[in-house]
Amino acid sequence: MTDNQRFHIDRRDFLRASGAAGIAGLAGCAGGNGGGGTATAPKDVEPAKKINFISESTPPSVAIKQTTDQFKEETGIEVNMTLVPFNNYSEKVASDLNSKSGNYHSFYVDPYVVGAKYYPHLQPLDVYAESDDYVDVPKGVGDFIQSHVDACGRYGDGNIRAFPYDCPTMMWVYRDDIVQKYKSQAESDLGFPFEPGKERTWEEYFQMAKWINENVDEVPYGTGHQAKQHDSLQCDFHNVFWAHGAEDIEGYNGMPSDKVKEGAKPQFSAEKGIQAAKFYDKLVDIAHPGSTTWTWSGVGQAFAQGKIAMAPEWHEFNAMFANPDESSVAENVGWSLLPQADKRSSNIYGGSGIGINKYASAAEKKAAWKFIVWATSPETQLKILKRTGGTPTRTSVYQMEEVKQAASKPTEKSNYPNVVPDVQQAWKAENVGLRPHIPQWPELDKILYTEVSKMVNGDTSPTKAMEAIDSGWSQTMQ
Repeated sequence: MTDNQRFHIDRRDFLRASGAAGIAGLAGCAGGNGGGGTATAPKDVEPAKKINFISESTPPSVAIKQTTDQFKEETGIEVNMTLVPFNNYSEKVASDLNSKSGNYHSFYVDPYVVGAKYYPHLQPLDVYAESDDYVDVPKGVGDFIQSHVDACGRYGDGNIRAFPYDCPTMMWVYRDDIVQKYKSQAESDLGFPFEPGKERTWEEYFQMAKWINENVDEVPYGTGHQAKQHDSLQCDFHNVFWAHGAEDIEGYNGMPSDKVKEGAKPQFSAEKGIQAAKFYDKLVDIAHPGSTTWTWSGVGQAFAQGKIAMAPEWHEFNAMFANPDESSVAENVGWSLLPQADKRSSNIYGGSGIGINKYASAAEKKAAWKFIVWATSPETQLKILKRTGGTPTRTSVYQMEEVKQAASKPTEKSNYPNVVPDVQQAWKAENVGLRPHIPQWPELDKILYTEVSKMVNGDTSPTKAMEAIDSGWSQTMQ
């Protein structure tokens, strides 16, 4: 049985779902070497028997590596996988793309470190999806969750350069036993519902955390944050920043529809930005003292060990919270959307895609295409979910009855804890938070978390921190 027969074929669904922008790009994309250009997908090409794939060592990639024997059995293609820490991954991919050597035929595409800067070096995938000579995308590209495609699939020219592959998203994790036990007392004292959810404001989150600090014996602190001088601080800060209606640059509030306009100026020191910064500084001040030394891992461990009652945290940590060998709170984990502020609830998305190196040969590209279609198929995503190595990026997987049942159960009883948090709500356009696709993002990220770190450590004021970010971003974006 060929792959075309095995997977459901519906090109009309693909065309509708891909949108005019992506399809229009087919005729306009040319160039590249080693593969004979990208305007059309070469026909009558036999796929290579072996490809090289590199990824950050994420849970989904570890799980995929454990199942590539099955891919080889089905296709005859061997996948040589390199899994390394993030910095090694990004350096190796950048070196390969800059040299146009095509050593890695397919790779993990971090949207901000690789995608935003190097997308012209990635093979547009639309041409392969259109070709009759290439395996079809099961259920079409429209089956991918749209905010994931916006975040990690499309870049400057509208073509699809990567298929969504993983999708960690920050949400509000809390100790449900504490919420239930102290609900009446806290509501009497605070005057608002002592219930996590999008309906709460960030100011109410602060009041809840402060109340827990002062009234609850079961846990030392009400909240914890990933406020180390690290990318984690940028993520944690952006949830608060965007919720207040603040903008990174003019017109960019982290919504999927927001675009980076040419010549737009940074807006961190605008009124909303300073308001958000003052609140975040106040929030971290009452958080667990370890917060300024924690990344997401520190927060996850603190919650699992019962040191904090609430936190904004990546939803895929629920697999760790569900494991009694790593967690003392498995029976008491609750999740909700993050609080709102002046504008909305903003839940930052941290997913990535996988793509094909434009400088690979036509045969290697064809083999890589078969691999990325397989790796992101609903069938493979369900297998990875069962290993709790990732969260599906396909709508159809969430419609499977066994996934629906797993999602409806509490953390400790679910077979698939990654789908227990209601992340589908967090991915809606009005709730998701997406960082801007700017080629200089690594430098901008460092400026942001460095200045916010100075603020939460008491070395500068919120106003001066936001002014410093504006200055640094302006110089970097010139």
